[in-house]
Amino acid sequence: MNTSPRGYHDKCREKMETSRSSLVILTAIILIGTVGLSLTVSSLDSAYIKIASSGSVGLGYAPPLHVEGTHIKDDEGNVVYLRGVNKPHHIGVPGGWWHPEGSMNDYGYRLWLPDAVKYNLDRMRSFGFNTLRLFLPDVQRWLADQDEIDCGVTARDRFAYIIDQANRRGMYVMLVTYAVGDPYGGQTGIPWDPYTKPTERGILTSPEDFINYWAGSVDSISAEYGHFPNVIYELWNEPNGWSPEFDMHRLYFDTCQEIVDRLRAKGDNHLVVYQFNFWGQDSAQAVAQGQILNGTNIVYGIHAYRKLSTGFTYYFPNGEYLYEDVRRIMLDPNLVAMQNLVDNNLPGIITEFGYNSVQGDSELSTYGEDREAIWFGNIMRLCNELDYGYTVFQWRSDMALTIFESNNEYPWVPPLNRGGEELIRAIAEGPEYAPGP
Repeated sequence: MNTSPRGYHDKCREKMETSRSSLVILTAIILIGTVGLSLTVSSLDSAYIKIASSGSVGLGYAPPLHVEGTHIKDDEGNVVYLRGVNKPHHIGVPGGWWHPEGSMNDYGYRLWLPDAVKYNLDRMRSFGFNTLRLFLPDVQRWLADQDEIDCGVTARDRFAYIIDQANRRGMYVMLVTYAVGDPYGGQTGIPWDPYTKPTERGILTSPEDFINYWAGSVDSISAEYGHFPNVIYELWNEPNGWSPEFDMHRLYFDTCQEIVDRLRAKGDNHLVVYQFNFWGQDSAQAVAQGQILNGTNIVYGIHAYRKLSTGFTYYFPNGEYLYEDVRRIMLDPNLVAMQNLVDNNLPGIITEFGYNSVQGDSELSTYGEDREAIWFGNIMRLCNELDYGYTVFQWRSDMALTIFESNNEYPWVPPLNRGGEELIRAIAEGPEYAPGP
């Protein structure tokens, strides 16, 4: 990652358009006075598709969600299929690196550009996305709530602005935590001491600290953003702690159960996305041990990547990519284990999966077909058949896992690559917002 591109020392050129207090008022007005809308976005280029939604999901309003059986529904009983994209930049970049229209890949670092936020949300919506999986800053930076880039806007207010702008566009924002205090040193399986990295010690010192971070009455994610109807909470990205001497995942499960209990006790009924052990794939063991969260509006997240290697998290060691093989592997109760969610009437969403452009180019050269893109499309085909949502990794173009062509050659937003084209096709062919019973 380029840490000193053009614009690094620039001041913010724009201030927040809406203060935190006015956001609360605005959201209340939206909740009280919203009428059903229908949204159609015309194609702007060959990558765009038309968006058609029934019910009240539309421009300017994302209604609250709840779970009924295996389906996510809005407040009018319409089934809502969450489909969208991951944006991870806020983990280590204070301004979130929102590229303005027509800029190159190095522009926008350490800038807070509200117009760029709106532009990118508009582009996401025009691709058919209704969900943004947005990585929060590391816990230490979020708790400090400082204006790290000297633009008059703190980290918490920047997220309030993004959530509000997404809400105005009928989009949901899935807030997910990735790092406790060291965003560049890799993840930790359990987000509190003594399981954190040495560089992160003393930030979250106990399970209670993590509970308060999400569900406390003050200085918590829910206290800060719970008034927005379009927020979804994903408690921790890729929990994977396990040792033969101590069931760390049981500790994580019990802690998450307490978070859910406290959220519901204070009247916060937003969707909570929970991952089982090992990237959400260890559902067989979790179900066998009774580690199913009690409470309402729980959705189970899974990550699935195709890497040509063996290992607990990757189940395509022979390069499987055809639909029959993808379905078999993803549903196998002893592998990715989506079938365990289906059998136990648990709603699910694939919150991370991605198209590896390097792998795709290699297979195209070797086999005359991009098997990575075919696999990617088949994952989404399976999700469409199972009524699962999905959020693809990722909204950036400077890495192999992306839906865009390299931004070293194109101004933002770049053309979609082969994986991005599969994504747009899958959304267009998938089920639309369905009327409730």
